[in-house]
Amino acid sequence: MSEQPNEIRIEKRKLLLAEGRDAAFFWVWACRIFRPQNDIQVLDFGGITELKIFLKTLSQVEHFDEVETLVIARDSETDAKTAVNSMQTALKTIGWPVPSDAFLYETNNNFKTALMILPGPKFTTGTLEDLCLEIVKDDPIMPCVNDYLECLKRKLSKDRLTVPHKRKLHTFLAGKDKDFVGVTIGQASYHNAWAPEHPVLRPFKDIIVAM
Repeated sequence: MSEQPNEIRIEKRKLLLAEGRDAAFFWVWACRIFRPQNDIQVLDFGGITELKIFLKTLSQVEHFDEVETLVIARDSETDAKTAVNSMQTALKTIGWPVPSDAFLYETNNNFKTALMILPGPKFTTGTLEDLCLEIVKDDPIMPCVNDYLECLKRKLSKDRLTVPHKRKLHTFLAGKDKDFVGVTIGQASYHNAWAPEHPVLRPFKDIIVAM
């Protein structure tokens, strides 16, 4: 499903590159839901600093000349604009079509590319965890999750309350279903933890459908 550069095998003409193994499983779920043709291959390009090297390696893999569509997805982290610029630079370095912004396609010689930035076009910062939290923010158990996290804030020192978005999401998953206790985002996706028709997923759905 997801491979590191020295193990890449191109099996389909539509590629979606994901930032890390857990994100790759999330995108496998999304592709299965939004494009049932099963014609998209999801690859893990590793960390954000590894994208340029991965693209260069990918371009030399057998059958790459048959690829029609390449989509790259990564977190905004602290600045969505910087994240988009980073992906654009990576594409430019390898000489491939460079979309003018996230969630737009650019085509050259029948080869098209697009960029997806998480949690979505309306956000200036964030990660995959934030996208998932947006999907479930109106769930009936979310007030309980928030109460628990507020209790932690009162009981623990600030230096122990790191990665709040991860804490919140995994607290939600643990309380939602026994199958979600202790699982990763990728595993939760496999068990259909996310509502695929939630509006926050629409920009991602549009890109995947258009691949």
